[in-house]
Amino acid sequence: MHSRRNVLRGAGLVAGGMLAGTGFSAATAAAEVKPPDQWRLVPHILGRIRPPTFPNRVFDITAYGAVGDGRTKNTNSINNAIEECSRTGGGRVLVPEGTFLTGGLRMRPTMIQFIDCQNLLFQDVFLRDPAMWTPHPVFCTNATVRNVHIYSTNSQGDGVDLDSTSYAHVINSRFNTNDDCVVLKSGRDADGRRIGIPTSTS
Repeated sequence: MHSRRNVLRGAGLVAGGMLAGTGFSAATAAAEVKPPDQWRLVPHILGRIRPPTFPNRVFDITAYGAVGDGRTKNTNSINNAIEECSRTGGGRVLVPEGTFLTGGLRMRPTMIQFIDCQNLLFQDVFLRDPAMWTPHPVFCTNATVRNVHIYSTNSQGDGVDLDSTSYAHVINSRFNTNDDCVVLKSGRDADGRRIGIPTSTS
C-alpha cells in the first residue's frame, strides 16, 4: 500500500531517471538558455555603422547671419543653414571658430534634435550649457557621434541621447554633465510604449 508521498517520490525518481538517461540535466538546461557573449557581437555591429559621405557643399552658418561673439542669438541663422542643406540634398553645415549662442535647433526643446535621419554624422563640436539634452537623435539609423565635447551641468544636462535609434556609435568624445553622459532611450512613458521603436542593433 503506497502512500501519496511515496508515489510522488517514486514518480520523481522515475522522471529523474528519464532525464539522466537522455543526458539532460538542470545544468544542461541552464547552459542552453545562456545568452551569447554580447561583446563578441561588437565587431559585427561596428561593421554595420559607416560614417556617411556628403556632397561637397558647405553651408557656413555665418553666411546666414550667425555671429560667433558669445552674445548674439543665432538660432534662426543656424536653423536656416540646416534647412537649406537638407532642402538641396545634403552637404556640411559648418560652425566656424567662435562662440555661437543658440536656442534649440530645428525648433525642439532639446539643444539639437535629429528626427528620422539616416547616415548621420555629428562631429568636431564643443557644446555648452543646453537648456535640456544636447544632441538627441530620434528614429535614426546609422548614426555616428565623433569627437564631440559636451559641457552640460544643469539638472537635465544629458550628453548624447540615442532615442529609438538603430546602429549608433559614440566615439572619441568627452562629457562633463550633471546627468547622464550617453543614454539609450526608446521613447518616453505612454508615448514611447505606443510607438514601440526600441534603440537597438537590428
